[in-house]
Amino acid sequence: MSLLFPAFAYLALSETIIHAQGENSTLARATGSNLKEKVSIGIYVLGIAVALYWPYAAVALYALVAAIWFVPDQRIEKAQRKDSA
Repeated sequence: MSLLFPAFAYLALSETIIHAQGENSTLARATGSNLKEKVSIGIYVLGIAVALYWPYAAVALYALVAAIWFVPDQRIEKAQRKDSA
């Protein structure tokens, strides 16, 4: 649960910023559908459910999310470079 709530907070923060800046903002274009964030939340929820029966599988799911986010997300930097050029 301690990993799930920050994931929700990150998604809520990005959605709030996009709402404030508009659908054509740099952040909105860069993040797109927030697929990576939503998949991470889904894996966390699955990990919580799996932890009741297979704790090692749950740890593997949490490690999978860490691996997904290990590679830095370049979407925002690329969108900013496009806007400033």
